[in-house]
Amino acid sequence: LRQTHSYTETMVTFGRVAFAVFLSGWVGCIAVASPENGDDCGSGVQCFPCVITAPSDLLTDSDTEVELNCSNTTQLHPGICQHNPKGKFKELTVSSAAACCAACTTNQRCVSFTFWNSTHCNLFNSVGTFEDGDGCETGATSVAPGPGPGPAPTPVPPPGPACTDCPNIVLMFTDDQDLTLGGWADDVMTQTKRVLQSRGANAVNWTIHTPICAPSRAELLSGRYFQNIQNAASTPPATLCGSGAVGHIDLQNKVYPHTFVQELRLQKGYTTGLFGKCMNGGCKNPPEMAGAFDRWFEGTDYQNGTFFDTESPDDTFDASGYAGGYLTSVLGNKTIAWIKNVTVSDPSRPFFIYFAPHAPHSPATPAEWYADACPNTISPRNPAYNYSSPLFHNLVARQPPLSADDAETIDNLARKRCQTLLSVDDSYSGIVEAIESMNLGKETYYLVSSDHGYNLGQHRLPSNKFLLYDHSLRIPMLFVGPGIEPNSEIGYRGTNVDVGPTILGFAGAIPPTGMDGQNIAPILITNPELAMASTRAGLHRFATPPLRPASFHVYYNQGPWEVGTRHALDDWSNTYIGLSGDFPGYGTLKYGEYDPYGKQSNFTSVYLYELFNLDADPFELDNIYLSATAGLKATLHSAVRRFYECSGATQCG
Repeated sequence: LRQTHSYTETMVTFGRVAFAVFLSGWVGCIAVASPENGDDCGSGVQCFPCVITAPSDLLTDSDTEVELNCSNTTQLHPGICQHNPKGKFKELTVSSAAACCAACTTNQRCVSFTFWNSTHCNLFNSVGTFEDGDGCETGATSVAPGPGPGPAPTPVPPPGPACTDCPNIVLMFTDDQDLTLGGWADDVMTQTKRVLQSRGANAVNWTIHTPICAPSRAELLSGRYFQNIQNAASTPPATLCGSGAVGHIDLQNKVYPHTFVQELRLQKGYTTGLFGKCMNGGCKNPPEMAGAFDRWFEGTDYQNGTFFDTESPDDTFDASGYAGGYLTSVLGNKTIAWIKNVTVSDPSRPFFIYFAPHAPHSPATPAEWYADACPNTISPRNPAYNYSSPLFHNLVARQPPLSADDAETIDNLARKRCQTLLSVDDSYSGIVEAIESMNLGKETYYLVSSDHGYNLGQHRLPSNKFLLYDHSLRIPMLFVGPGIEPNSEIGYRGTNVDVGPTILGFAGAIPPTGMDGQNIAPILITNPELAMASTRAGLHRFATPPLRPASFHVYYNQGPWEVGTRHALDDWSNTYIGLSGDFPGYGTLKYGEYDPYGKQSNFTSVYLYELFNLDADPFELDNIYLSATAGLKATLHSAVRRFYECSGATQCG
């Protein structure tokens, strides 16, 4: 059943087939209507209701009702249209210009909007060119629109001098790929394990800092913990915070201007390219990134999608008919073509690739050529499957048992996730083989990881992530390249905030002071004589970080989210800070503090604690907090507070 789709310049075009996008009882978002008054909840309108559901004793009067208005937006300008194809990141169907305005006001990425043709609402992350037009109404949050051009774009800084002794770097980063539920199985990632894992270091204790898409990716790009990139949104959120919790983070001020990718360009003259998913809702080369990526090829539609492509007319590429029109194959072929182009057009510059396929994220639509693969794949029936306890926080404690229909839906999703990952495996192998064919293998570092794990019935949640438990937190993490011991393991307790500083370490670049993560290149490179000169210079310049005894985890509830009417995926109780790590005398522990108002209270009004001994209870079934000693409780509380209050690599080490 294993059919490999070849990544070559002569691409195979596959016949178009119809895909069932939604499973029966689909475990992703459910559609809800906009409020009756016509206001719009912003980017989350397709997924969430606008009113939180929490026990009455956790609500204040100000929490029970949300008033959306356009107070942060300049007045509407009737008869004015906006031309801004590069800045458009979302189109909604709404009932009025006021609703479009409210959608822009409640979406932190939105800078301007246009309401047109009675029902269409376009949201933009910049201000474009305005022109007279019947049926349009336009507004902006910062610049009052009017006929004529908008403000001049901020100039993109040129790259620094080309580093001729720096390695190439490839970051491969999937969406929702777990480590413990089959997402990293030998019969799924077969080629990746052959061409990469066998040649590098496997970080066996790697976890994610925040198990949800947008914060995780923002932490990756900035090297910062959640508390240092968050915005002013409260918990529980009064309005729903958008796809992938993008509404909890300050992208424009605390993330986009501070990416490690820009440091590669400016300090070492890297040529940089992004292929796949940047952020929920799309990034599309925002001005705050100041041209961090030289090449953008951004998109997440599984089949025959449209991509934001800075090398296509109007920055738009229609993938229909290209590489079978399938997302991961399109990304793989485009990435290989770009590598071949930049290594010929400017061979003096090292390249950095951020390759980020959407797989295996729901709806997990497989390629046509893998539609019959993984026939025996189901969710693992481990002890955590269909398990709950009243000693857990409310989200888990209130889950009903999984029914036969629930189990069938979960297993269908597990099979589709496996099918989509076969294409990821092909793409990873194809990219590596292309680089090797150019004799660049000894000059290239590869990093392979995911933005978080997943739930497939574990602790009775039928899908998604969000939890403090290992099936949501543990992720693959490979480091491969010159000087790294082949087929080795490292036990460092790293998270996604350490990836950016480590990449800069491979390049011999200096991490900016605002990064909280650690550069672990000195731990990884055990044979420095095999590394390139710039990398070796960095090893001499940067100290080896101390071993981190525990990893730090944070999650902010994004609002009520039901699958049908039976299983909530998130609720008011699921806001926490926590640790997983080694505590001498006690073993390997998982610890969490749950505070529904954690954002406002700084986690000083904790309503429930969870503690698991992972040595004795690896599936996290028995919350032993009530029986723990006062000394252990104090140690854990002090440790998690140190992380929660830290800023910068020195404090957060």
